[in-house]
This record gives sequence, C-alpha cells and structure tokens, in this order.
Amino acid sequence: MMLNITAKHDDACNCLEDLYMSVADWFHVDYELMYSEAWGFSYTQGHNLSETSLLSDLFRPGNGDRDALWQLYHGMAVTCTQPKSVSEVIDVICRELGNNKPVILYMDSFWCPWYKGRYQQFHTAHYCLITGINETHDVLYCVDGQNAGNGAELPVYNMAQGFGEYITFNKVEPSFADRSWQEIISDSMKRFNLSDNSIFDMLRCFAKDLVPKVDFNAELSQYKDNPFNAPLFELFLAIGRGRKQFAKSLQYLSINYNDARLMGFADRLIRAGDRWSSIFGMIIKSYYMNKEIEMLKKVAQKIEEAADDEERIASELREYAETGHTASKQIHLIKSHMPLDNDLKQYFFVDLTNYYNNKAFDEVYNDKITAELSNGGRFMLSDDIPKDRNWNIEHMKFLFPAIGTGVNDNISCNAQNIPIPSLEYNHLMLLGCSELGNHADYLMVAYKDGFTEQVPIELTSWLTPKPTFGECIALTGRGAVKNSISGNVDIYPFTVSIYAAHYALKHEGIIDSIKLPYCLNIHLFALTLGK
Repeated sequence: MMLNITAKHDDACNCLEDLYMSVADWFHVDYELMYSEAWGFSYTQGHNLSETSLLSDLFRPGNGDRDALWQLYHGMAVTCTQPKSVSEVIDVICRELGNNKPVILYMDSFWCPWYKGRYQQFHTAHYCLITGINETHDVLYCVDGQNAGNGAELPVYNMAQGFGEYITFNKVEPSFADRSWQEIISDSMKRFNLSDNSIFDMLRCFAKDLVPKVDFNAELSQYKDNPFNAPLFELFLAIGRGRKQFAKSLQYLSINYNDARLMGFADRLIRAGDRWSSIFGMIIKSYYMNKEIEMLKKVAQKIEEAADDEERIASELREYAETGHTASKQIHLIKSHMPLDNDLKQYFFVDLTNYYNNKAFDEVYNDKITAELSNGGRFMLSDDIPKDRNWNIEHMKFLFPAIGTGVNDNISCNAQNIPIPSLEYNHLMLLGCSELGNHADYLMVAYKDGFTEQVPIELTSWLTPKPTFGECIALTGRGAVKNSISGNVDIYPFTVSIYAAHYALKHEGIIDSIKLPYCLNIHLFALTLGK
C-alpha cells in the first residue's frame, strides 16, 4: 500500500505543521485559518525563579488551538492517540492506508535513517507522514517536509525504538464555514486584551526581565551537545513563526474576500515575524559568544520594539475589522533594497581585509577545518567559489575576499568603524548574508560635513532558499556542518546562498567613515561604493 504524497515545507512551520499542509493538500481542504490565533504571547510575571530557575517555564508563544480551529473553519478533524504497542501502530497504519488516508507518526529523530546530523546522534522530537507499508509489514514509507520531501524508508525495527503518538484525520462539516472575516479577526483580537495587561504589555515586562533572569547554564544543562533544541530557543522560534502563520490567515482572508488592505496587514505581520527571527538568532548568538550581557541587552531592546510595533498593527487591524477604516496608510512595505537598472560610472571597493573576523569558507576534506560561519560548526564549501574575485551581480560590483587556509574572509558585524578615504559617492552595495535567522539593522554613514545618514540593511539567512528582503542571490553553493561528537562533516542536502544588496544614499557629500551595526549575526564579505 502506497499513497503518492510529496511533503511540503514552509519556513513559518515546524515539522508537524509542514505535514499538516501535505495532509490538507491530499484531502483537498484548506488549512490557513487554523492559524487565526497563532499571533500571541504570554508571560507569568512576578514568579519566584528560585522555584524553577528556568525563564523558559514562564513564557509561551500563545499560538492558539490549531487542531480545533482546523476543524471549525475547514472541516478537518484531527485525532491524536498515544499507542500502547507497536502492533497497534501497524494496525492503525494499515487501516488508514486501506482507506486512502496517511498517518502522522511521532518519531525520535535518533531512529530516523534519513535525518542527517540527528540519526544515531541526537534524540529530538520529530514527525513523519506515513504514506505506505511493504507487504511483510517490516518497512514503512514516509515523507517529511524538512529532510525527506520525496520519501524515505523507516524500518519497523527503528520505528519500534522511537515511536510516540500517531495522528489520524477525517473530513467533517466545518462549524464556522460561514463566518465573515470581520468576525474571525475580532475573535482573534479579543485574546490580545488591548485595554489592560495586553500581550504587548507582557512582552515589555518580559524584555525588562530578560537580562537579569535568563540563565543559559540552567536552560541548556541537558542540551550542551544540541543547543538549538533547548526549550528556551524553540520558544523564541515559535513566537516568530506564529506571526507569520497569522499572516497566512490574513492572506487567505484577503484573497477569499477580495480585500487588499488585509494583504497589507499580512505583509506587516510577516515583517514582525522576521524581527522575531532576528531575535531568535541573536539570543542563540549571545549564548555562544562571550559578550552575553551586551547581546542580551540588544535582544531586550528588539523585543520592546517588537511590542510597540505589533501593538500598533493589532490596534489598526481591530479598528479595520470593526469600522472598515484605519489610520494606517501603509498597505505594502517599502523594501530598503533598491535594484540598479544600469552600471554606475564609478565603483570603489572598500578594503575590509583588516576587519575580517570570521571565516565562512573551508574545504570539506580539510583535516583542520577552522571555518564557522554559523555557530555549531556550520560553514560553506570553498569549492563553489568562482575563480575570478571580481563579481558583477545585476550592475553591482564587488571584489570578493581571498580564500585561504586559516584566513578570515568576512566581517561579523560588531560596530566596526571603517574609515573611507575622502570620497564622494551616493550608492552603497553590500555582499553578505545573515546566520541564525534573517536580520535587519542599520549602518551609519558619516560625512565630512558632520552629517550622519542611517542606512537600513536587511540580509537573508544563508540557509534560506530565496531572498526575504528582495536582495539578489550572488552565490549559490553548498553548506556543511562539522559534527561536534564524531568530527565528521555532513554536507547539507540543500543549497546555501550569499546575497547582494544595493542602497541609494540620500545625502550628498564626501563620505568620512561607515560604522557597521552591532549584530554579530550579519556577515559582510564585501562593501562597494558607487556613483
């Protein structure tokens, strides 16, 4: 028995939510309104940390009851069962496949042969979609959105070592099929309690408590070998995903009710999710780096900014749902990256050699790999770099750094101040990427006349399949990770990227210096000025 299902993947979803999209596609039902309560947050304030010592016990992403909403709005009933035996799992799989229905199965990734970097190395929670079983019932066929999109085999022996709950599906009549978009949004807004102790007030309190209360040693005591799976970090990731998932609901309502303003709100929620992606990356970076307090203060500042911005979005969205009007004039976000239509008359390559403090590229067969673009031993393969260091990407020109053994090749932005030799230029071009999330910040261009211009820079993660902020892909290559336990190097089954972005400077004058942002997650390989 085999169902022909290809797994879907979305960066706004975890491994289980990816499979829900695949199930929805198989049953020909929608799923988007299951996320109509995904935008949330809760924080238990005034709690005595001596009782728990873990900040991660005190806050939650507040993503709503996804399964219940899927049934209410789209008619997909979800049943989650904790099995008592392997034979029960096999019986259910055979029954459901016989009815042309897949089954989602929880698995410890330690026992998933297709999960590179986890199989026989780390115990982490994972879900796969069972799409078939062989005649002798000793091999299951499955897909997942992150590592086995086109299918993989799961021996029943492996399944027996690491299985957990299974999830089955049935189509029913949706209870809320006739609700208006105004009713849907108004219900969601009630959870925010905008008048008194709202989720945004809780976010501000959380930001103030972050620096004094977070204890990385306690939070990661059981996750030293695999920090990314620590609950603290997973909760931050879930907050950002919730914003982007709520945006999916708004996009769905915008299309189905032909309301362009809702698409504008969705764009703003996507940007809010990007901010939380940045926060997620920065707090992980603060764990890895020695400048823990400095980075945590920056994280707290960004959380306060997120609270203020999201409160405005929520207030305007509620007003629009109740009255059909809003004070907001912004429907679609203006991107800071501006494409160039033609070559510029002159280009100046800023020499960054003395400021390089990170090594991103290395050879996969090098016995002494020193590159680590992203914490956890992650790097890019130098074999994929063009031999010519002069790069021309859509009228942007760069001098790519020289790559060598033990030689740094990029800047991890740490508020470096780079002097410029008295030049008058009005275009700025960056070659870079972000790590541990997509990141946005500002660099400062100082002019001889005393004027300072703030330039918003936004760079997509090197692991993201397409640009988030409208940049150009400058290099597509291979990424790898050096396993901290075995020392083996695993090449990623997907491509990685470096991006190019252009910014038009507004001030006219001689540039004196450029100060980079304090965001270690942003990496720059080259910087060019033009006119």
